[in-house]
Amino acid sequence: AIGTYTGSVTPSAATGGTFDANNYTITYNAGNIIVDTKNLTITGIIANNKIVDGTTAATLSGTPILNGVVGTDNVIVSGTPIATFASSAVGNNIVVTVTGYTLGGSDASNYTVSQPTGLTANITPLVNIPSITLTGSLSVFNSCATKESTAQSFTVNGSNLLTNVTVSAPVGFELSTSASGSYTNSLVLNITSGTLSNTTIFIRLNTFISGNLSGNIIASSTGATDQSIGVTGLVSALPVVSAITGVQQLCFQSTTQFTSATTGGTWRSSNATVATVNSSGIINGMQPGNAIISYTVTSPFGCETTVTRAITVNPLPNVTVTANPTVVLKGQNTLLNANVIGDVPSFAWSPAANIVNPTQASTLARVTQNTTYTLTATSAQGCVRTSSVTVTVKEDEIFVEPINVFTPNGDGVNDRFIINNIDQYPDNKLQLYDRAGKLIYEQKNYANTWDGTIGGKVLIKDTYFYIITIQGKIVKKGAITLVR
Repeated sequence: AIGTYTGSVTPSAATGGTFDANNYTITYNAGNIIVDTKNLTITGIIANNKIVDGTTAATLSGTPILNGVVGTDNVIVSGTPIATFASSAVGNNIVVTVTGYTLGGSDASNYTVSQPTGLTANITPLVNIPSITLTGSLSVFNSCATKESTAQSFTVNGSNLLTNVTVSAPVGFELSTSASGSYTNSLVLNITSGTLSNTTIFIRLNTFISGNLSGNIIASSTGATDQSIGVTGLVSALPVVSAITGVQQLCFQSTTQFTSATTGGTWRSSNATVATVNSSGIINGMQPGNAIISYTVTSPFGCETTVTRAITVNPLPNVTVTANPTVVLKGQNTLLNANVIGDVPSFAWSPAANIVNPTQASTLARVTQNTTYTLTATSAQGCVRTSSVTVTVKEDEIFVEPINVFTPNGDGVNDRFIINNIDQYPDNKLQLYDRAGKLIYEQKNYANTWDGTIGGKVLIKDTYFYIITIQGKIVKKGAITLVR
């Protein structure tokens, strides 16, 4: 076995050159003896000829024979050989190299093996040469960055083909077998019995990079000469458009305006039943809802950039008003009331004069003339709706309403004899009588000023009687109790 051993060697003779062993005393010393592996060779195989297929792959035949095995050593040929032509082109006596043979057996470690050499074989031409045909003339493609161009088409066919046909597009272009189908940079067209029937291929320009592009469409198949069609294209940059600005809410039947710092664009609404927009960006709320307003700028090359902004149209408050009663005597009160649906936080009645609380939904109003009361209701979104009701004054009747008790004690409360609504009839006269029927007080154009005194003298607690005359006509008689 291979290895390093310790021992001595005794030669049987020493000969060579002018050396004469008899003239010397030879001493033999112990030393290392190195036993190395033995190299074996392989014969018995040949390289096979083949028909050109565009590859350098070769095949072998025959039975491999090991040469140089010592005695009965157990050594066999193993491994998977790989044979390769030096060239894939047609030719004779092309060198074939072999790799992959190894050794097996229990004594294989004592040997190495050299791969077979000196092999040659021929690559012969095809009787029917594979061929591909591309047909078509393509005009210059034009597109915008991020948007594909209009597709154009060409045809491809082939005969005597060994493998399927691959059609590849240059950078920036893409292919499909359908104008509206899925596009990719490369297509594989299946052959049937070596034939590719006439097939229409669609090509378009589609890239993010602006500028000029050019290249070749390549159709290839093993053993066939590649075919090509040149393509060129121009990709134009998209316009740069400033964002839309503007309030994103408006009320039904009102307007607002969107703007962009970029000029020359076109405004559109995604839902014109909710909101319309004119050429100046003025938005009109058509009905409550949501819409998207878009602004599109088109370059001289037809490239478009669109920016958008949402708009919400808010409803108006749902409110109606009533008055009870709607016909009153001059100076009488009516109850104004708002019937509201939904959240309406703000109210304002007008005219506000003689209304007890003009910011409440329900309030009293003193009516002195025919009046139309208008309620302005404002929603939480600031949307406003008005509703009106008219109250009519019955002019042919007079309405005054004296109190029946007053307490003129100087405390500032109920210290005057008050005739409600007397201010509406300045052409009046008040007469007061004691129990004996004596006239004790008379005042024309009375304005609720009597404080229970006559000539500075305080009247005693008692019941007194009044007559109210308006426009020369007695309109009311009654009693007033003075309490101290």
